[in-house]
Amino acid sequence: MASATVVLWARSEAYRRLTGQTSRPAWELAAQLETHPDNAGPAGLGGLFVGTRDSDGRFRALVPPIHECWRVVVA
Repeated sequence: MASATVVLWARSEAYRRLTGQTSRPAWELAAQLETHPDNAGPAGLGGLFVGTRDSDGRFRALVPPIHECWRVVVA
């Protein structure tokens, strides 16, 4: 399921970036299908990513910038 979720996320995000149209963030849909926002987010967004659910059950993302002095971050 995880691979299919990532493909769906990538296609949805590409569509959003090309057209500007989406009813909700693609990563949120992928996170719902994957049930792990910590997997779905970095798969498409890359970089440092924090994913969680809010009190309403919606997925939330935090993508803090990485300082330019970092070349590779391994977690």
